[in-house]
Amino acid sequence: MLGKFILLALCGLWLTAFAPAQSLPPNFFGMNVLHAINNTPWPAAPVSSLRLWDSDDTRWSAIEPSRGKFNFEGLDRWLALAEKHHAEVLYTFGRVPAWANDNQRQSVPPKDLKDWDDFVRALVRHAKGRIHAYELWNEPNQSNFWSSDVKTLLEMGSRAYRIIKQEQPGAIVTTPAPTWHTVEPYQWLQTYLDLGGGKFADVIAFHGYVGVAPESLTGELERIRRVAKNNDVDKPIWDTESSWGIDSKLPDANAQSAFLARSYILHVSQGVHRFYWYAWDGSDGNTTISDRSWGTLWDRNGVRPPGEALASVVAWLQQATLPLICTTQQSTWTCKLNSNSMLIWDTQSQHSFTTDPRYSEYQDLSRSTHPVPANHQVTIGPSPVLLRSR
Repeated sequence: MLGKFILLALCGLWLTAFAPAQSLPPNFFGMNVLHAINNTPWPAAPVSSLRLWDSDDTRWSAIEPSRGKFNFEGLDRWLALAEKHHAEVLYTFGRVPAWANDNQRQSVPPKDLKDWDDFVRALVRHAKGRIHAYELWNEPNQSNFWSSDVKTLLEMGSRAYRIIKQEQPGAIVTTPAPTWHTVEPYQWLQTYLDLGGGKFADVIAFHGYVGVAPESLTGELERIRRVAKNNDVDKPIWDTESSWGIDSKLPDANAQSAFLARSYILHVSQGVHRFYWYAWDGSDGNTTISDRSWGTLWDRNGVRPPGEALASVVAWLQQATLPLICTTQQSTWTCKLNSNSMLIWDTQSQHSFTTDPRYSEYQDLSRSTHPVPANHQVTIGPSPVLLRSR
């Protein structure tokens, strides 16, 4: 019964998100890359969308160190790097410079919103056509990023939206992106949309940190869509920042690889239009695994196992025929990738699974291919495998 319920629910979500059947858009695969203009390489796996947040030299205070004095050198280096790798750029607003709010915390809005208007206008005019999308604020339900009221942020968002659309009509504007905190993403978005925020965005954005069980994503997205529907807001959904979180909370590299693969698969199955992993090179400037690094796919020793897994899951999902329908029976998940292949994993333990006789081989996250035994029994576990017919 549970499996049938989830099947129907996911079918409904996909019919509204991606209809009719189609392939996954290439810009689905986004990434937060933090230090690539200084000391880390560009991701080895295909990355078609780059989010500029926590990236060296791209915050407001770096671009406008004092009122009316702009320095776009650092930003331009990032934009050149994105162009070199054919990646669309999402710029995320956040962190108010001290000069704009009388040296208060960076989470306090500017004393004069004209300073905000001037920065947004200068940024868009300078980077028009090189920045493709703008995120109106980072994690507004966390007090270290926003400690004022939602109404004030909506005022800033509406002003930015009008400026962006005036200067660059084709640019995409997302809502501020709430994360998991004392107020969940759907709860914060409900307040924002109730106040009319849906009129000033082309995309609903959120941060999909769900702990170490990526399957929890399905419930939160259901609630976000319900909130949007109740406010007559029918817009694509982007997850602009997500991973397992702090590396030390999921230290095992195999568990990290399994989490990453399941997370990407579930984002596709839930009809999320774009997903930005956080982060390619952690959040520690020394690029070492520590309590300050999040979702690290590359460190100073090279590409880590979950980074290698990303290349595999990208290759798998590029073969998908959408909608990607996933069903679950107890702890076993199956997703029909296309007419010839299926993804499968178990969230709890390893065990034997009897496959459909038409599947003759399977591939693991290392992209090693194995024949399906004559008895059609394949061992599955937390790490997804790809079953396929020749």
